[in-house]
Amino acid sequence: MIAQTGDQYWNTENGLSNDWISDIIQDDDGYMWFATQYGLNCFDGYDFTHYAYEPNDINSLSANWVKSVCRDPHGQIWLGTFLGGVCKLDPASKTFKRFKLNKKNSPGSKTICDILCTQDGTIWV
Repeated sequence: MIAQTGDQYWNTENGLSNDWISDIIQDDDGYMWFATQYGLNCFDGYDFTHYAYEPNDINSLSANWVKSVCRDPHGQIWLGTFLGGVCKLDPASKTFKRFKLNKKNSPGSKTICDILCTQDGTIWV
């Protein structure tokens, strides 16, 4: 998949980290967020900022394959990943917080196929 804005197409040749896009959202500031097989990409209309998993940084993305993305009412970006569970990005600090799911109340998998943020702040996984 290739991202398109107006007449312009965006792919790995001009900044997107991976051409396989699994989910897209737009935040209140107009930024586009792309979930890909190689991390999360934020597009400001001109350039991409790429967020990737860094093994030695607990404040980085929890896994590179981002399957789903949503934004909560407070502007936080929530991500469902392949083998990395759930994590949340604070766009202001550019840091991630990782969440472990309680196996008793979840399938026990670290693969999250979809995530949804509701207007009341509930996060559905």
